[in-house]
Amino acid sequence: MKEKKDCPCRRVHCERHGDCEACHDHHHAPGKKMPTACERLRAKDEKKEGRKK
Repeated sequence: MKEKKDCPCRRVHCERHGDCEACHDHHHAPGKKMPTACERLRAKDEKKEGRKK
């Protein structure tokens, strides 16, 4: 298990917190399409960058 100490997810008590692979698998499981915290933050940053141009 690859664990990230700087996980951006606010759910610190989640069993997948810091485990990017498990988190991605959970959020992108069949029947679900929820972005992970990392994906939401990346999209937000990209949107900000688009406005600056």
